[in-house]
Amino acid sequence: MKTKYLSYSLLWRNIHITIRYAASYATITDLAHLEILVQNRQPIPITETGYRSHFCNPADIADYG
Repeated sequence: MKTKYLSYSLLWRNIHITIRYAASYATITDLAHLEILVQNRQPIPITETGYRSHFCNPADIADYG
């Protein structure tokens, strides 16, 4: 089964950032996945490599809307 992601784009200080979110990672329904992808892998305050991956409880994300 392929993980389904929602994708959001934003511009921060002239840097294009894509945020991808999967409420259910793979077949694990109680594990969400966030990815931060920065254009040209530029460093930003939350990542020195231009990429960040984070797993969390989906309820934590839902609490923020």
